[in-house]
Amino acid sequence: MTNVCDCTRPCGDAFACRECTATARENLRHIADLTAALDEKRAKVRTNWDVSNVGASKPAKRWRVDDGEHTTFAASPTFTPSAALGFDPRVSRVADRVHNGLVGIVREMPDETWGSLASDAGSHQIARWLLHQVTAIRLMPTAGEIFDLLGRMVGDLHRLFDNPPPALFLGECKMIGDDGTECTESLYLDADKVTSAEVACPRCGITHDVAERRKVLMDGVNDYLGTAKEISRLLRNIAGSDVSERRIREYAGHGLLTRMGTRREYGRDGAARDVATYRIGDVRRIADDVQQRRDERRAKKRGRVEGLSA
Repeated sequence: MTNVCDCTRPCGDAFACRECTATARENLRHIADLTAALDEKRAKVRTNWDVSNVGASKPAKRWRVDDGEHTTFAASPTFTPSAALGFDPRVSRVADRVHNGLVGIVREMPDETWGSLASDAGSHQIARWLLHQVTAIRLMPTAGEIFDLLGRMVGDLHRLFDNPPPALFLGECKMIGDDGTECTESLYLDADKVTSAEVACPRCGITHDVAERRKVLMDGVNDYLGTAKEISRLLRNIAGSDVSERRIREYAGHGLLTRMGTRREYGRDGAARDVATYRIGDVRRIADDVQQRRDERRAKKRGRVEGLSA
């Protein structure tokens, strides 16, 4: 029987297709490189990134810190985060979440594969070790969930280094007070509270559901056009969902997403290029549909595995 990957591609006897496996390898390279830089982030080292590529195994581009010191970094697809903040309280939370996730993946691997991994290995070492286990993970029934977890880890690390706004704007309060007037106070959610369920108006004290406020904001931009990079960042910072640039381009390549036009952009070298634009609402709808089908397939897959083991 031929299995179907979460992305709908056939994958033979495996549980993830070759394309998703390649993406998982790329994500592990990103995780290895970025977790290696967490100490500088935690030590309040402000950085001026000169990294056009992050995520491959061979040294390439430079990473300059403010004191003029130079150190090698790894090369991979374009990733150019802005200058890092001096002290960021998110570092420990993100580092712990990534490390716990990586350890959880290791524990799902067969015991006999652990021999080459040190018991006190850090996130960087574990990610590098898992790079050699991706083919084996592809054959595991939980491959789709593991690969998705790796994608979320990369999203967490990118948000940490890419410095989203210190506060997320969630629109105006607009609640009607006892005197019949509408509260026009702006609602902001601190960057270290982006997972909060509620936000309180600083003027009238009324609490608002964060998920609902996010949805209202996103519904208001459905008909706007943006590039894959712009839409990915918008969905990450405002909607709280991770839809990578690569995933958006895959939607277009598979015929799921229609290009609505192009925009002329200029690179650092001054060279002009035409970049495809897409309707934001279309990307949201497709991402939601893909996730729903993925969840349904996983539920069926779990049922088959449990039936075989019963």
